Amino acid sequence: FAGGAVVMRGAGCTINDIVDRDIDQRVARTATRPIASGAVSVVQALVFLGLQLLIGLLVLLQFNEFTIGLALASGRTSLSPAVAGATLAAALLIQIATNLANDYYDFRRGADDENRLGPARAAAAGLLDPSSVFAGFVACLAAAAVLGIGLVAHGGWPILAIVVVSLALAWAYTGGPYPLAYHGLGDPFVLVFFGVVPVAGTYFLQTGRFDAVAWLAGVPAGLLAVAILVVNNLRDRDTDARSGKRTLAVRIGDAATRAEYRIAVGGAYAALLPLAWLEGAAVLLPLLTAPLAVGEVGRLNLRDGRDLNLSLAGTTKVHA
Repeated sequence: FAGGAVVMRGAGCTINDIVDRDIDQRVARTATRPIASGAVSVVQALVFLGLQLLIGLLVLLQFNEFTIGLALASGRTSLSPAVAGATLAAALLIQIATNLANDYYDFRRGADDENRLGPARAAAAGLLDPSSVFAGFVACLAAAAVLGIGLVAHGGWPILAIVVVSLALAWAYTGGPYPLAYHGLGDPFVLVFFGVVPVAGTYFLQTGRFDAVAWLAGVPAGLLAVAILVVNNLRDRDTDARSGKRTLAVRIGDAATRAEYRIAVGGAYAALLPLAWLEGAAVLLPLLTAPLAVGEVGRLNLRDGRDLNLSLAGTTKVHA
């Protein structure tokens, strides 16, 4: 049930690199062509939605909140494959819907233009008419809502609350009268909906209860997701400031944003300690990746602008 900006990970040549290169090539071919009003190639639309599906699936497979929730539940009950599949599908659709909403609303608000330092987006690059991007957002959100009805029937009012809020925030992150990302609220949003809620929600759907360990288990992953967002916002702080997108990075400045990154990464590892007290020493295995995290913290201090895309990939690698 997570929303927010999509960030892919990997080292060397990954599927994400291939997808980014494909999009960049399309941008180069279409940059000088005007968008035909109200008319978009069906094949072009299908290709773009296919890329969204691929990216969303990779995010869910690599972002481990869903897996954490299932792993915790498996030690306490027999897992339901049908419920797990519906949970995964709903999360995937909300993820894609959020990506499309970000694409559409950032373009409409002027946050995405030819100076964008991150991967190209469909509306700003001219790959799709903005109205088609918005239609894709609505379609994915509607499909997620249909799956959500089944999950609510299984899990009751707690899942109803999670589904309703998740669907609303997929839109409200960059849309609506008070977009969270434009008012410095993206960071707590990501901590909750890329960490705590997906783990606890997945766990509840399998076990029928919320336990302290399920809430706590989402914190390390959520903090690393915040670190990913911090890199993204640090990279885009100048263009965001010009467009009026006052992310936390714009509000607190360069030095404080880099400090936030260190706190988020360090906090993710520190949060493993109370988990180990509840679940046993095996929970501390992720500490083996601490040298990688320390290296990323050091490299972030030396990078700026487009070079921060390297830190984006490195931080998502730590998250995995």
